[in-house]
Amino acid sequence: TLTRESLRSYGHGMIAGALRECNMPSHVVEAIAELVTTTHLAVRDIEGDISVVSLRDIYRAIRLTVWMWRFMHARASVLRRTRHRTSARDGADAFPLLPDENSADPGVLAVRASLIAVMITYVLRLLQDRVGGQRDDLVASLGAHFATEMDRVPARWPEQQFGWVREELVAERVFYEESLWLTSQVQAVLGKGIALNRALRENMFVMVVCLMNRVPVLVVGRPGSSKTLALSVVREHFGTRDTLRGILSDP
Repeated sequence: TLTRESLRSYGHGMIAGALRECNMPSHVVEAIAELVTTTHLAVRDIEGDISVVSLRDIYRAIRLTVWMWRFMHARASVLRRTRHRTSARDGADAFPLLPDENSADPGVLAVRASLIAVMITYVLRLLQDRVGGQRDDLVASLGAHFATEMDRVPARWPEQQFGWVREELVAERVFYEESLWLTSQVQAVLGKGIALNRALRENMFVMVVCLMNRVPVLVVGRPGSSKTLALSVVREHFGTRDTLRGILSDP
């Protein structure tokens, strides 16, 4: 079993090596590496068992970060090309750009991608009714991590580009924005009586991201929490509709 220091050092090496190949800014790569390893150790402490997480989780967080980063870049390009056409046809922006993607800044998108990856890999596994307070503290610490980097090296983290990370529970906000955007693509074709509530939206989003990355996922919940429905919608619609084919193909 790796000690905390050894795991942090080894994890940093894994993450930095993988993310630098994507040409992400070096200071952002280092911040993401610290975010993932810190969260990894925090989950181990919350659960009280070192076996609940492993180096495979760090690898999954890397994989999801890279995929989400490439996906956001590809999506921004597609949305810009289609924006005027969909607006003229529908009378409104069918594909609104998310606020922090307007500049398509590589650092901004990398931070967003890493927050999504950490939420899926680590945070969502924590049961709210068992460790609710600790889970909330962990979510709050994710954005605070980048805010600390901004205060430490303000020249590398311009407030105009990264000020949004100071928002309370920013990781949940980013997760909400991304899951809302993705699931809204099939909202119009959902059957009558199906409400796109939070449980269905989150289940669909996690399923799609994990399936696109071949990452195993177990969806656990009480009866009626949209587990089977989410899988049915994902199987029937994602990857087949014209509006998703180009955007959701592996970037």
